[in-house]
Amino acid sequence: MDLNRFDAITKPFGNRSLSRRRALVHGTAAIAAGALAGVGRPAHAREATPTSLTWHPLTGVWMVLSSVASPAIFGADGSVVLAFAASPRQAGAQGVELASPALGTWTPTGERSGRFTVVQVLSDADGAYRGTVTIDGGRPMVSEDGQTFTDDRSDLTVTVRDAANAVVATIPPDGDLPPLTATRIGEGSPGFPNGTPERGTPVS
Repeated sequence: MDLNRFDAITKPFGNRSLSRRRALVHGTAAIAAGALAGVGRPAHAREATPTSLTWHPLTGVWMVLSSVASPAIFGADGSVVLAFAASPRQAGAQGVELASPALGTWTPTGERSGRFTVVQVLSDADGAYRGTVTIDGGRPMVSEDGQTFTDDRSDLTVTVRDAANAVVATIPPDGDLPPLTATRIGEGSPGFPNGTPERGTPVS
């Protein structure tokens, strides 16, 4: 695998690329709606009940800022969507690769913290499947007012799988990554920091 590929994998996490040396290195249970709904199901599946995470301050829509802006959704059902920019990347002998948004799940680790696992799908310029990137870890910590969070990314692991879904590389946590910051998106408030300068009006 050409190591230029790791520049593409790590870009959503900031300008700093991970060291190439280091780079070498939910089925969901159905809920019974009536007496017959659980017939034939294992007891543990019938007893499973989804738990809403509306109480947790990480639930919501955020604007995550590093070197790029990446909207993110942490759903009350435990789902996650990270909308990374779909930028084509040159990956050596494998040609240009495109990465999908990252989808997955999250779980609380405290009253204001959580962790997540998401997966991006890779394809070539013609749409052929090239594998996946799994991003596991992350430690978003929501502020006391519930309007921002930070993630120090100190336990973030990236796993690359090829088109046969075999693991071809694992990038371990890197304690030197700069932290991410995010601001909650609300009506009339897109989540960008106050005071961001406006571009001047072009002079004709």
